Amino acid sequence: MWAATGAALSVLTTAACGIVPTACPAIGWTNTVVVTVSGPVDAVRDVAVCTGTGCTPPAPSDPPVLPLEVAPAPSPTSTAAGAVWRLPVLMGTPDRAVVELRDAADRPLLTETVRTRWIRYGGSEQCGGPSTAEVTVRAPR
Repeated sequence: MWAATGAALSVLTTAACGIVPTACPAIGWTNTVVVTVSGPVDAVRDVAVCTGTGCTPPAPSDPPVLPLEVAPAPSPTSTAAGAVWRLPVLMGTPDRAVVELRDAADRPLLTETVRTRWIRYGGSEQCGGPSTAEVTVRAPR
């Protein structure tokens, strides 16, 4: 009898695993958009990326509290073909983003909608995790 009871409990426990939803821990992370600007970048002083719908990149004079889907650019890394900016954005992974290049007078040099392909590098498929998208735009001459 004890063996039959143990076997029944084992079957119920195993069957329950398939119907119990995955419990994700409290989550919150920052994704990154890596923007490569090719061509002459001398006039480019700032890069912004926006991943929300109907949003515009922030102006440098905006207060530090920005809409969460918008990120100002940190300092770029120079490359032989231009420069690279790494911009933090929220947890979403939209198919498109808006990239804006600005000059020293805060005038837009380029505003371009780009397609994003996100690669998750942490977390899990069930719960998500931090991801990176790499995009390239060409600086205007």
